[in-house]
Amino acid sequence: MRTALSRWLLECRQAAQSLARTPGFTATIMLTLGVGLGAATATHTLIKDIVLDPLGYPNAERLVMLRSEVPGAGTDAEWQGSFPQYYQFRDKARTLAGVGLYGTVGMNTESPGGVERMQVTMASASVQELIGARAVLGRVLQSADNELSAPTVAVVSHGYWQRRFGGDPNIIGMTLPMQTGVFAQYFDLTAAPHEIVGVLAPGVALPPNGRGGEPDRPDIWLPMRLDPAARGPHSWNLIAKVAPGVSLRQAQAELDGLTRGLIESYPDAYSEALFEKYGFRTRAQDLKSFVVGPIVRNLWLIHGCVALLLLVAIVNAVSLFLVRAEVRRREVDVRVALGASRPAIFRHFAAHSALIALAAGLLGLVAGYWMVEWATLATPWRIPRMDEVAFDGGVFAFLAGLSLVVALVLATFCTWRVDATGTARAGRGVRGAGRESQRLRAAMTVGQVALSLVLIVAAALFVESFRNLRGTDAGIEPDGAVSIKTYHGDEDMSNWWPFVRQVIQRTEALPGVAVVGAATAVPFSRFTGHGCTHQGFDESAVHEHVEAAGLTYCAAQAVATPG
Repeated sequence: MRTALSRWLLECRQAAQSLARTPGFTATIMLTLGVGLGAATATHTLIKDIVLDPLGYPNAERLVMLRSEVPGAGTDAEWQGSFPQYYQFRDKARTLAGVGLYGTVGMNTESPGGVERMQVTMASASVQELIGARAVLGRVLQSADNELSAPTVAVVSHGYWQRRFGGDPNIIGMTLPMQTGVFAQYFDLTAAPHEIVGVLAPGVALPPNGRGGEPDRPDIWLPMRLDPAARGPHSWNLIAKVAPGVSLRQAQAELDGLTRGLIESYPDAYSEALFEKYGFRTRAQDLKSFVVGPIVRNLWLIHGCVALLLLVAIVNAVSLFLVRAEVRRREVDVRVALGASRPAIFRHFAAHSALIALAAGLLGLVAGYWMVEWATLATPWRIPRMDEVAFDGGVFAFLAGLSLVVALVLATFCTWRVDATGTARAGRGVRGAGRESQRLRAAMTVGQVALSLVLIVAAALFVESFRNLRGTDAGIEPDGAVSIKTYHGDEDMSNWWPFVRQVIQRTEALPGVAVVGAATAVPFSRFTGHGCTHQGFDESAVHEHVEAAGLTYCAAQAVATPG
């Protein structure tokens, strides 16, 4: 007596021979299911890695970004944090287990090969503790490094250590000459050589500065000089960790009160008018939603459309299987006449559907991988956490499970249909069974048309939205325009503008150049300005007008030449 496994292998061998004799049917159903499975796998991978998986920080679910909302300064106006906010929350917040302050700027470092532009993060030592940074050589930043009298030290990233120093294990104790540039006055930078005290482990990254942007992977970390007397602009990132057992709502309630207390604690920096007229407040946002941004809604919408696409593909596959079952009805009747039980009939259809689902799953795996790669290259904006997307074991398990479900649906539906047809024959004859089949196929056709219409409408809306975006007047003529970044290491502003003029003159002399201009920001670039606490107006009349009107200096600014 053959075992269950041997019977199953025999059915699979017979099913493979049967499918090979009908290559048109086999290829059609494989492609139909393969496209649906591939799209579902691609969107599942994006949803899982971008939306569902936790961030790569310890206790990431308790990390929050603290942002300053200023609705009175403009629609959805939002600033970063300030020194007073940091001191206020660090010293008085009981619902927060830690608060960190940091900012990333570009700086020049000198080397035997010349000057190199680096991303440098100035931070309180608590930032590296909050994100779980660890050192493979030396140490990370410590709170003593943030003292005003502390020596100038630096911690470098693993990538910078490999690239600049060739992985030299004797890097600890070496110095980094820094060119701080014209913005040193805003960030309390010093051009003194910084002693390297540590090398971070690979992969250490900060959350992006803006929603949906790329994570900050600074090359160099410098300790921020923490002076309780400092005020400064809202130009710093504030990150915090909610205390164990405390909800985000409870933390927000305490932050509301502490933010209002800034008027009393720092009357020279915060006024009643800022709160009453501009609605100033501090908002805590969980770190994952801050990092992922509004793209979550789009991903779920696309995932829903793909689910409908897969459902249409399954309905198509069921229809094809039913047609095939009708053609091979005599073979099934013979099996039943010879005493084949319902499990045996199910095993017969399961062998066919399993082979189809296996082939479609492999095709879907290739298609899904290609779709993810295409999304990475074709999307005009940066998808957050896209560098974390990977086809791992979880993706394979999802695809295998989905393929198994498809196989079971096909086999179950065909088995049920054979039973129903047999009952109809016994009760009403062949003509009655034929009418049953016609009604079933008609119902499935209606369902397919309905689902397809939903997909067509959704696709039309996407295309129309994309067309509207492409047709929007941006207010500029980008054709033929290029941007060039240039940096100057001198802190003296009197040396900066002659340098800019020289660059403009030399660029204008290049063949084919029509016009040249310099600015601190280009259109559509992320530029936050200096908030409300600093503006660079030279005319005293401007300040007199602002004071007389009872206004505040709430405007981001960019400096530009006439070109």
